[in-house]
Amino acid sequence: MEIIIIIILIILQSIFGIGLLLFGTPTFILFGYSFAETLSLLLPISILISLIQIFFSKKKNMNFIKNFNLYCIPSLVISIYFILNFSDEINFDLFISLMIIFIFFISLFKNFFIFKGYFAKLFLVLIGIVHGLSNLGGTLLSLMAISLSKDDKNASRFLISYGYFAMASFQYLTLSFLGKNVFDINNFYYLILVIIIYFPVQIMFKKIDSQKFNKLIYFLALLYGFYIFAKSII
Repeated sequence: MEIIIIIILIILQSIFGIGLLLFGTPTFILFGYSFAETLSLLLPISILISLIQIFFSKKKNMNFIKNFNLYCIPSLVISIYFILNFSDEINFDLFISLMIIFIFFISLFKNFFIFKGYFAKLFLVLIGIVHGLSNLGGTLLSLMAISLSKDDKNASRFLISYGYFAMASFQYLTLSFLGKNVFDINNFYYLILVIIIYFPVQIMFKKIDSQKFNKLIYFLALLYGFYIFAKSII
């Protein structure tokens, strides 16, 4: 079952730059994986996909990279340090479901956000906090990326890919530093699947309407969030 889920998530992430952590994190936690085990499984896959997307991107944004590293990464590291040290005291099913619902409602008001100046910097800090605590900051990242790229899906995917690459890399480093990395060589075999799957599915990326997909993925995430919430309180 694990490999089937991973294949589906690789396809989503390879096309849209998002999906692997958004759906993979709550799914594997529902299956009884700890937060550390989930990170150890998903982060290497996310890092490789993002690296490929960055490398082949024709539209790069160095100003975004500078601001992302300066404002998002520190809050990410502090948040993941906190959550990994207190993970045994947290009901992750309930916590993750509430985070998904919170993110969805932020997305409803995305048209009111102007990602400039201090607000953009504060939003990057928020992305770091949310991602460090729940692995779900990619949804907020995609909101920002779509706005900054003015619906250019190639520019948008670069911003998302860089954000995911930076966050996943620092998550993995922090996980290893704290001795929470549940290393399993079998997890790295999934990297071979990334190489096999990524390039053929780029045909779909060229044809897809990214705006319609983003709306769909937020809606599915909301339904998933309510499902996990209901399961956690029953």
